[in-house]
Amino acid sequence: IFIFFNSSWYVALFHASIATATMSLTELITMSLFSHLTYAFYQDEIILNNLSILAVFSKLFYFLSLQLIVLLFKQPQGSTPKYNHEIPMLAFVSLITVFTLLTFGIISINAKLPSSIDYMIGISSFLLFIINIIVFGIYNYNQKKSQEFTELQIQFQKEYDSAEYYKMLVKQHEDQSILIHDIKKHLNSIASLNEKGHQEEIATYINRIISSDLRNSVRVCDNEMLNVILSRYLHLCEDKRIEFRPDIRSACVDFVQETDLTALFCNLLDNALESAEKQEDSFIELNVNKKENTPFTVLTMTNSCRVNPFSSKDGTLVTHKKDKLRHGYGIKSIKRIVNKYNGDIQMYYDKETTTFHTILTLKNLPQ
Repeated sequence: IFIFFNSSWYVALFHASIATATMSLTELITMSLFSHLTYAFYQDEIILNNLSILAVFSKLFYFLSLQLIVLLFKQPQGSTPKYNHEIPMLAFVSLITVFTLLTFGIISINAKLPSSIDYMIGISSFLLFIINIIVFGIYNYNQKKSQEFTELQIQFQKEYDSAEYYKMLVKQHEDQSILIHDIKKHLNSIASLNEKGHQEEIATYINRIISSDLRNSVRVCDNEMLNVILSRYLHLCEDKRIEFRPDIRSACVDFVQETDLTALFCNLLDNALESAEKQEDSFIELNVNKKENTPFTVLTMTNSCRVNPFSSKDGTLVTHKKDKLRHGYGIKSIKRIVNKYNGDIQMYYDKETTTFHTILTLKNLPQ
């Protein structure tokens, strides 16, 4: 599994332990059942023929059991299985089962046991099989519910971003309508200032009108979903007096799913806003571009950060949010998406410039 499927060692151990435990269970259950067909089932004269029959039925049982496991716990079509650090613990359950079954087998072969104990061993083996299925079933159920909750949160974030974006467009349209309605008054004021020779006041007056009411339509990039997200953060940064400088090159994130775009950029910008709003003359600079002749997209973000956010004890990021229970989920979500697209992420703090830097890559996976 490790070599031919290019998987990590703990994933290979997880699947190998399930297969080994299932094989041991089916063999021991079959042995327990067949030993009662005849008293001399394991005698030296006929053991070879009997073992051939036993092998056929035990492997058939093994095949059907694996098919049942695959049927119960298979991933939905188009989804990518997500493994975490709980998998080695699940593999440990299977390894304990294998050891227990090995003990049962050695006892059964080397000692003549009463029929009642043989039945008990067979029933215990079957119950171990059921327990393993239940354990993996509970884990699989929890994983599905966690994924559904994450997708629900992302969908809610998308809808919220879209609503905020259209609110901005409505407000911008209203401001421009008001300006058109009052244009005559503005021209009279400019003419009055011109008659008095106040050139600087005229320039300031015109700049104020342009910056407040004659802004271009909110358009940051050519990706509709990302444009909605960045437009909302432009508005938030404007309210918090943070300079936001996004530079998103054309078609560089089109291969990223909308749910992943939402989770990735919202978590990155939420963390940047949290750091930048605590410092005067703060800024957030976001650059996304595609490396030429490669399938990689590179995202770099620099934001003002007054203090080093890394813990001096273990080097982890320290949050200042009120909700401590949810601390770390944003970073975990970012890393999950980076891993999904076979990318890499680096974060570091520059003490001299008091800035926090994030550099990550995403790979355009072939469909």
